[in-house]
Amino acid sequence: MAGIYIHIPFCRKFCSYCNFYSVGRLSLRNNFVDALCEEIRQRREFFSRKADSTIETLYIGGGTPSVLEPQMLERIFSALCENFNMEHLQEFTIELNPNDVTLECASFLKKLGVNRVSMGIQSFDNSHLKWMNRRHDADQAKEAFHILRTAGFSNISCDLIFGFPSLTRDSWENNIRCMLALHPEHISCYQMSVEPGTPLAASLGKVCDSCGNNVLAMPSQEECASQYSLLQGMLLQAGYQQYEISNFCLSGYHSRHNSSYWNSVPYLGLGPAAHSFSGETGSGAFREWNVPVLQRYLRRYLCGEPSPVKEKEVLSEKDMFNEMIMLGLRQVKGIAFEKLKAGRYYPDIEKDVQRLLSSGALVLSDSFLRIPTEKLFVSDSIIRELFVV
Repeated sequence: MAGIYIHIPFCRKFCSYCNFYSVGRLSLRNNFVDALCEEIRQRREFFSRKADSTIETLYIGGGTPSVLEPQMLERIFSALCENFNMEHLQEFTIELNPNDVTLECASFLKKLGVNRVSMGIQSFDNSHLKWMNRRHDADQAKEAFHILRTAGFSNISCDLIFGFPSLTRDSWENNIRCMLALHPEHISCYQMSVEPGTPLAASLGKVCDSCGNNVLAMPSQEECASQYSLLQGMLLQAGYQQYEISNFCLSGYHSRHNSSYWNSVPYLGLGPAAHSFSGETGSGAFREWNVPVLQRYLRRYLCGEPSPVKEKEVLSEKDMFNEMIMLGLRQVKGIAFEKLKAGRYYPDIEKDVQRLLSSGALVLSDSFLRIPTEKLFVSDSIIRELFVV
């Protein structure tokens, strides 16, 4: 199996915390689609050396894919069908901003073949949404969800964010309850991180002239851990299964595309800043990515300029071993223990594995080594202890 990811690098408005690559020049959308279709054509052989590279998942993300006009999305999908075998596509996801969802838009996407929608709600508190610089309010988010249902979508994923200034336990609990009232098939919840170059990062450095204290401060890790634990408990009680650090779903509705990232399935990334992975598990594996510069991308695929738009990293056996640990332990099921022990570098970490098992930071059940759900919030520190340097 294999997957394709397409990055749409446009946004009408930029969130205060986001560092995903996007630009505001919507006038370049047609040029971008022309260039994207050319990249699709030029990279049609990406999967050819794989014995089994049936394309099962397609994910259009960004940026904000819903700023594209319907005919632009139609052109992109047509180009994919002309250059890749899309007959066995099982999951076709597109990210939508709630403010862009209309019945006409949703009906078009359904007709195009989209069978899964991912919508960034982030919060049901309008003061939070305004502070995040989101384009929608809480009522628009709820309305967008119901429009998607009316259009026939039975697989909807929604995002929430926790761990940011002014988010109290009560307001976080209310956000979760509002989400559960919608009852989406999939819920992704992320702790807000401070990324360099974002408005959030800049505001954290500001000091009040009158009192000398920081104008804005992120909540403590203890507070964030409490919010994460509340989330886990409420979603479990509502019938959602946690299958990855940030992802929960009703039975059978896990994200097939995102799961491919965590299970070393080959995938092709198209568009500025998109990443690709060759899929090998041993020597010869590589990752490559398009540079996050739209103008350079347009010059390469519209004008044929020879300047490279891709960068590449060949992964060593040690890199792949560390990735198996990192990606496997992000998942609630963990890593097949026999597969881990078969790795060349397992002797280097065997004592650490036994120590973490003794401390309860890892557990071994059903032949899988995993992090207990109550310790997933500190998974990064546990995973780092197992890396072969």
